[in-house]
Amino acid sequence: HTWTNIRGVEVAQTVKMDRRGELCPVAKLTTDAVLEIRSSSISGKELAAKYGVTPATVTDIRKKRSWKHIH
Repeated sequence: HTWTNIRGVEVAQTVKMDRRGELCPVAKLTTDAVLEIRSSSISGKELAAKYGVTPATVTDIRKKRSWKHIH
């Protein structure tokens, strides 16, 4: 339960300081990677392996459920 509390504080601080995307200290992706994911015809599974994220993360990026601030 300690990890959850620490992570919750970390997320709250990140939001408060408006450190979205690659400005977030724990981000695995860059703005360029997000733009490539959105424009690519490569499968989500392949892109996930390429960038070290899950296929669900790729789907969320493509559907603009995450990285919404990147247009």
